[in-house]
Amino acid sequence: MLLNRTNELLEELDKLNTLKELANDSQGITKRSQELKNIDNILSGIVDIILLFKSQGFDIDIILIFDDFINSFTILNEKWNKDKKSLLESNPFLRNNSLPSIVNEVQSDLTNKWKKYIETKKPNLNVEQLNILENIPDLKDKVNSLKIKLTEINELKENLPHMEDQFKLVIDITQNMNELWNELSSQNIPSEAMNFLKKAGSYEGIDLSEVTPGILLWLQEHKLTHLCQVRFIK
Repeated sequence: MLLNRTNELLEELDKLNTLKELANDSQGITKRSQELKNIDNILSGIVDIILLFKSQGFDIDIILIFDDFINSFTILNEKWNKDKKSLLESNPFLRNNSLPSIVNEVQSDLTNKWKKYIETKKPNLNVEQLNILENIPDLKDKVNSLKIKLTEINELKENLPHMEDQFKLVIDITQNMNELWNELSSQNIPSEAMNFLKKAGSYEGIDLSEVTPGILLWLQEHKLTHLCQVRFIK
């Protein structure tokens, strides 16, 4: 009788210990699950942007960047398939995964590609150049429109796109800018003077050999010589 009771108590203790183990495992698995969800949220955000860029024809090579990350996940997954409790062990994927730095690297690369993409689409002009051209009455209206478009395109440049419509918007705005820029002329401005105004205000500037006596005379007549400077190329 006493032996039977003792065996019953031992069985109850075994059950109690098993329940405690399950409770501890449950807490650990819940913690790991949240950690993996956090990683998935970070990863899905940048993957969506990468896929968007690739859909627009960009060459995005990220295999080398994600190589270590993928390898450590593969090891984690293989252990999980063999033993579910292995997820509770310390492992490189959860302990040292470099996802935040990888995401920063990819975002930096995509940001540079995005800015370069916009620069290649828009005409070669800047706000300082437009401020000078704005002083010429015949050009004022188109220049004002260009300044508005330049502000819009610069705002788009500041943030990575998340939708295909943002690429379409860049195309629409820059096409409009190119049309305005190509139409920027006046019957009262000689073609060589107009060419000078467009090139001189760009970042590249204009060669001194291109500045003819006719251009200088036109600048003097319109009191614009004080806006011009000669600089050596560094």
